[in-house]
Amino acid sequence: MTMPQDLEHHLAIAEDASVELDTRIQAIKEARAVMEESEPDAALRKRFDKANVAVNWERIRRNRDDRPEAVGLLKAIKTALPDLEKLREECDDDVEDGVYRFYHQSWKVYGRLQNLTTRVVAKLRALAPDPAKPLDEYFEEIIAAGTGKRWKQADNQYWTQVTRPIVEAFFHAKYFLDMAVLYGKELDTPPVTMPSGWASVLTLYGIR
Repeated sequence: MTMPQDLEHHLAIAEDASVELDTRIQAIKEARAVMEESEPDAALRKRFDKANVAVNWERIRRNRDDRPEAVGLLKAIKTALPDLEKLREECDDDVEDGVYRFYHQSWKVYGRLQNLTTRVVAKLRALAPDPAKPLDEYFEEIIAAGTGKRWKQADNQYWTQVTRPIVEAFFHAKYFLDMAVLYGKELDTPPVTMPSGWASVLTLYGIR
């Protein structure tokens, strides 16, 4: 078939409401690819736009977020679940002592919590659909402020100013780890109408 015939073939499938939604979605993708390689006339472009809207509305009605980055992120989380759950267990075990060390004004708050935060963030980065893209800027700011610190005697005079960011960074990292584990288990596909925890995970990776 020629490119216009290819495009008409894909559009005919996408426009057919009796066809399975996955097949219609794939037809839209293939139609878009053909359009990028050719210059279809205005009538075909109008048909594509109309079919694309119809397929998207059907996808939303069925509550499926089929964006490649969202699908890829959930798949990566599911693949990494054993490691993520193990790390979450470590965090759960250490949060009791870590917070106590902060209130007890113990230098030990510098050790375990920072180590766990760094490991959690490394795991979260490894899940990113685009490894070259930074995580959410607020999260990056919080993590930078609460890691890489070493105890100094003078810190005792400004204890909360110096060490509270360590605890804060740990809790933010743990929150996203908890949400990744929770929704990695609960979701089969990314939803369009989503719980706040999954929305937070998408926000972390800049795909909300």
